[in-house]
Amino acid sequence: TSGRSTNRVDAARREFRRRREVLELQFLTAAARSGMPRDLEWHDCRFEDEVLLAADPDDGRLRAFVGVTVCFRPVEESELEDDPAVVHRHAATALFVFDQGRWTTHGRAIFNLAPSEAIDRLGLVPLSQRGSRAAGG
Repeated sequence: TSGRSTNRVDAARREFRRRREVLELQFLTAAARSGMPRDLEWHDCRFEDEVLLAADPDDGRLRAFVGVTVCFRPVEESELEDDPAVVHRHAATALFVFDQGRWTTHGRAIFNLAPSEAIDRLGLVPLSQRGSRAAGG
């Protein structure tokens, strides 16, 4: 089964690379619609190159984690409109889920944690990144 598992992870990695631009846009759209954080809108989101994969030890589902830098702006006429701290950049990790052979996202961002820290915090099993740079990812 480990060979089949390796093939599944490799296929998931290739699929993420193939659809990355669309996934990033889906993430930003979903995150912006979430209303979180309250009174702030997502103004800009920069994605890091590296993608870390992990598996859920309970159900084996794959997750992808990408470091992001997010810049918010206050919603007009909100309590935060005049708060200068709002416009600073915020480090976070964007979360993606591999479901039924396709990557998707609900716009979940884990703030103040790097991808490897988010994987650890969620109790997931990090997957080897062997060859991911050479393979273009």
